[in-house]
Amino acid sequence: MAGFNRPKPVALDPAKLAALVAEASEQKIGGSFQKSTDPDFPYWNHEPAKPCLVYVPRIMAIDSENNAVLDIDKPLIHSINFNGQYSKIRCTRGLNLTDGEGKHYADDHGNALFDGSCPICDNVSAGFELAKLHVEAECKAVGLNPEDKDNDQVKAIRKKHYGSRALGQPDVKLTIPLVVFETTEDDKGRAQLVVNDNKPIYKIFWYAISQRQYEKTWEVALDNSESGAENIGGNVFGVQFGKKDAATGALPNARDAVKDLSVSIRDAITGKLRGAGILDEIDADVKEKGWTKSKAAEVLAENVFVSVPEIASSISTITADIAMKTQMMSVAPGSGGSTSLDALTGGGGAAAASAAPLGALPAGATDVDEPASGGLLGSAV
Repeated sequence: MAGFNRPKPVALDPAKLAALVAEASEQKIGGSFQKSTDPDFPYWNHEPAKPCLVYVPRIMAIDSENNAVLDIDKPLIHSINFNGQYSKIRCTRGLNLTDGEGKHYADDHGNALFDGSCPICDNVSAGFELAKLHVEAECKAVGLNPEDKDNDQVKAIRKKHYGSRALGQPDVKLTIPLVVFETTEDDKGRAQLVVNDNKPIYKIFWYAISQRQYEKTWEVALDNSESGAENIGGNVFGVQFGKKDAATGALPNARDAVKDLSVSIRDAITGKLRGAGILDEIDADVKEKGWTKSKAAEVLAENVFVSVPEIASSISTITADIAMKTQMMSVAPGSGGSTSLDALTGGGGAAAASAAPLGALPAGATDVDEPASGGLLGSAV
């Protein structure tokens, strides 16, 4: 069976070794993932339970239907979860990059960089098939009907396997530049602007949110606008991620805080700052500093474009693992698919496995844990 090959230490001269030892003295366990690669264009790492005042710059564009819309990046993002490694990659389905003669730009090996395909989309259905086999095997082992979707035990089994697929369907992620004002809290815990020379102090950050969460929070706040605002662009909002525990005052963890997002539109503050010309100045500042959707696609880890060949290469181990486990589950459903890939391939690991033919998603599937009949991208914008 293939084992772990101990890596060789890097050879460093005394000065470099001393510098690295000094760096290591400040090393900490964990730490937040750097979502932006450019310190001049940072991502907003908001504090849990802190009331904030933010402004969405009014950077508009005209869409295909001649409507004025907020000019933001709206990437389709795949989630990848394999053997404890979690990542996100931008979907390439429908993206073509060609020269003036219609030829696809290619890498050094002659493979098209972007030809409209997406290796992750092409393999999502295989992951669903493997999850289905797991569900059938586990339900059979305890005498349950896997199609009895009203049974709580069956629901739990389905959620476990469909929810732990290695390759996820893409979700729309809205990405905008966000102006975060410096604030203090009054005696009622409400955020109050900090001003200097009668102007609020602020910083600009990137902010991203899934379309589904946006519709439940920001869009609802917009609907409550007393001024009739039709777009989040050009408006000030109160934002808070989670609440302190009422009994202990403890802060929520980061994951729970993100899910417990509350957003309220602040028409009065918007009107006051707009009347003083301050919001127009902020809009100009954001534009001048280059906070565009092209910049988001350049510096944000989730928004960058990865070529089709590079994606295919990066997920090859995953697709081989799915194919091998599906083959074994199909032959012996009662096995539960617990045999390791190394054992199945005689120690060759993923390199010894060959990908199984990929079929279309099940037609007419309607479960939230199964693909929608509308296709891999569903009704995503």
